[in-house]
Amino acid sequence: EDYEENAVVALDVILAHLRKRASADNLFDGPTFMPMEDLLRMSCETFERKPVGPVGMKLLSVLQEVCSASNGDPGCAIAGDGEVSVLIDYLTSPNDVLRVNILKGLKVLSTALSIMVY
Repeated sequence: EDYEENAVVALDVILAHLRKRASADNLFDGPTFMPMEDLLRMSCETFERKPVGPVGMKLLSVLQEVCSASNGDPGCAIAGDGEVSVLIDYLTSPNDVLRVNILKGLKVLSTALSIMVY
């Protein structure tokens, strides 16, 4: 019980930081320096073990928010090979919900992926 409450609070803090965007005045206020690859891996690994309840829902939110914060839009980071590799690796997960959310995340990253190609 305490684990779930603490995990939800910790994931809420991560989400709050991921939702910040950098500005011309403050480049450090955005998600650029967040450990995106590690957050994706943690979200996917943990969701495979605990896919239900409030923790599971927050983990999916973190996954989606990492993708949104890494899509190359103004104030956002640009996903690199590491982030994309984590998502592609977990496309083989036996968990349908995780695979669907990874596909949604890759769609959000499509702008950043096109930047990577060129």
